[in-house]
Amino acid sequence: MPIAINPASGAGNYSQGLRIPIEINEFSKGWSVSNVTLYLNNTDGHYHLKGILKNTLPETRNGFESILVSFEDKATNSTVDTESGSINTTLDPGSTVPFDIATMYTTRQANQFQFIKATMTP
Repeated sequence: MPIAINPASGAGNYSQGLRIPIEINEFSKGWSVSNVTLYLNNTDGHYHLKGILKNTLPETRNGFESILVSFEDKATNSTVDTESGSINTTLDPGSTVPFDIATMYTTRQANQFQFIKATMTP
C-alpha cells in the first residue's frame, strides 16, 4: 500500500499518539531518524508516523529519498504490512527535514498496534 510523505503536520492536526515499538534499520547508511511518533491525524482519520530525517553523509543529497516502513508481528516477526514513499529534497551535510507518513491504519484498526512493531528504512 503506497504512503505519502509530506512535511510534518502543523499543530492542531493530530491527537495524542499510541505507543508502538519503532526500530531503525541498522543497514541504513548516511541517515539518522529521530523523534518518531505514531499519532492519529484528525484531518484524514489515519495514523501517521512523523519524525526527523538527518543527512549524516559528508556530501549534499539532492533528489528523491525513499522511506520504507515495515509493520511486523511482534511474536512471529512476520511482515503484516509494508508501505513506502519518497520525498523530494535537498539536504546539506548535517541538515534535517521533517517527515509525516500516512500509514492508512484508522481508529478501527488501532488495536492492531499492540501486536506489531515498525521498522523504518530510510
